Amino acid sequence: MIDLNYRKLLDVGETVLRGGSNANIGDALAKKKQQSPQYDFLWRVDLPSLNPMLNSADSLVTQASRINFSNGIGAGLMSVANVISSVLGGVMVNPDDINHRVMTFDTPFFQLDTKKVTNKNSFWYTASNNDIGSISFTIHEMEDGKTLQYLDAWKSLIINADGTYNPPVFYKRPVRFYRLSASKLDLHEYIYEGFFISEISTMSNSYEDNGITTYSVTLTGDSVQYNFLSGAEVRSKITAKELAIMGKSWVGDNTKLSGSGLQNVLRTASGIADLVI
Repeated sequence: MIDLNYRKLLDVGETVLRGGSNANIGDALAKKKQQSPQYDFLWRVDLPSLNPMLNSADSLVTQASRINFSNGIGAGLMSVANVISSVLGGVMVNPDDINHRVMTFDTPFFQLDTKKVTNKNSFWYTASNNDIGSISFTIHEMEDGKTLQYLDAWKSLIINADGTYNPPVFYKRPVRFYRLSASKLDLHEYIYEGFFISEISTMSNSYEDNGITTYSVTLTGDSVQYNFLSGAEVRSKITAKELAIMGKSWVGDNTKLSGSGLQNVLRTASGIADLVI
């Protein structure tokens, strides 16, 4: 039989190892089993639209925003949207056509410089300049050439044919990255604000290679914002998705769910949601 004092000593030691928490190891293991891990492969990317009517904040560029612009024929005032349209030359690739081609996506978080302060024989560190870093991703090309067409159109918003550069409002765009649940629902959103294309890496071309043409792209920008869904919001999304599937009338099937049937579906979907998250 274990001495009572010895048992108390073991309890104290266990509490210290847990960092002072009152929860026991069993509780921690139970929580871990109830929580679904976030897997690395569950993600997607929304590349930005180069639509001239949008700025980096996704709001309409007002017609009052005007700049001096010369098109070689005569000087005039044109809206930012019209100028961007003229720069793109009518080339507009829908990002939805190439988002699925992104194969890898490196997400920066933040970089913080430190400053060492010294005073006689003492020293301490303080935070200094900060940076968001760069986005790096690889993207496949298809025979339609839309991937390079999109990337080149983005570059053309930065550098004009005559070598001059445009203001940031022309080319800075938000890039959205999403973490997905096991049921393929958007859980967490990373919004990278004010990013623009800064490099397409050199590509090696060889007759001995039969892989898919892939571009390595670097984007540089200003900041990142994180949006996280709560457990209740995730359950609501899963329930809505399940109801949309279960409440659907299939072709050739005259059976429709009654009110009580929909309630049963709702309870089932809610139970599934609880298990998924």
